[in-house]
Amino acid sequence: MKRPLALVGTLAVTVGVLAGTMIAPAVGASSHREAPSISKDPSADNTDVYAFVTPGKTDTVTMVANYIPDEEPSGGPNFYEWDPSVLYEIHIHNGNGTNDEITYQFRFKTKVVNPDTFLYNTGPISFQNGAYANWNRPQTYTVTRVDEDGDAQVLQSNALVPPVNIGPRSTPFYDDLAKAAITNLPNGGKVFANPPASTQQIMHPALYKSSHLPGKVELPSIETKLGKQWKKLDDNLMGEFGWLEVFKQFLGEERAKPLAAAWEGDRYQLFENQQSKRLLLICRLHLADEEQAARFFGQYSELLEKKHGTRLNLFRRPNFFSFDTPDGGVFLRCSGTECLVLEGGDRALFVDLNKQIGLGVLPEPDQKSSAAPTKTVKNSTDALATAVAH
Repeated sequence: MKRPLALVGTLAVTVGVLAGTMIAPAVGASSHREAPSISKDPSADNTDVYAFVTPGKTDTVTMVANYIPDEEPSGGPNFYEWDPSVLYEIHIHNGNGTNDEITYQFRFKTKVVNPDTFLYNTGPISFQNGAYANWNRPQTYTVTRVDEDGDAQVLQSNALVPPVNIGPRSTPFYDDLAKAAITNLPNGGKVFANPPASTQQIMHPALYKSSHLPGKVELPSIETKLGKQWKKLDDNLMGEFGWLEVFKQFLGEERAKPLAAAWEGDRYQLFENQQSKRLLLICRLHLADEEQAARFFGQYSELLEKKHGTRLNLFRRPNFFSFDTPDGGVFLRCSGTECLVLEGGDRALFVDLNKQIGLGVLPEPDQKSSAAPTKTVKNSTDALATAVAH
């Protein structure tokens, strides 16, 4: 998933509240990647700046500045980072004078924990005792406010930068790693304060401004059912942008965009068998309406077939699809506006998940469907395991 670095913050009307770092997907706005000079210095490339009234806090203004375009979080081993040699600035001209009334400056520092290795991290990155562990190149930054007379006030020193979202093996439970970078600023401000709640809000700014939130999606706990040989690698969500990238891999951009736009929440869990290294993926999605869920079912069925070249015991019904592979069973179920996917498990586990979520009785393989297929469209949906298992 290609994502630029971004500075996100909330500016108080009277004082000015600043922004922290955030990894966010690109939205449909102008890109300055093609500018001849700045293309040679991508770390300083400010692609876009946005400003709007903060949803739910209308006495403030939120500003978003994107930098470093067209980077990919999983594109290691030298993952992208803020450049300590660059002075990042956001200029605000909100008066009648000729000078900028407010300028926010951001200066970054990089610490190399172990200079004897080039690795970005030396193990799964975690947050312990106020610091990131196993991150070999942690960054911090200073936020400074400069007024129109040139007087500077340091608002925060050594604010934390979250690590790059590499994947479940290097950055498990990434939400917790990102939240650790939230830092209070004077006069009620926060660094990394109130970022968009989802990639849906970033891709559709009107939803951000209206405070539209995707539905909260939860998955039942299955650790005890799997046994001690299974280790959870990740428990997170894909978001609209993540699903868009998955669909594009198998279905093409034209089919992927409307399918991803129906996203209204998801949750996935990824497990690994410590002996066989086999992966098990569970994912639950909320779609905009029943028609979109039916469309997802048809297209994701196609995607799963494209992903798994060897398929046995294929079983298809209007809202249920399953087959066996050498790495375990694959199951897809949609009911109402919800869909449930299991890859690498077995029918017993899927039946239990389906029951706990409340998606209705599953058809048996030896039963004949009593209803004709409706609202199904062929599509593909098996890229998720590949996408999350970095």
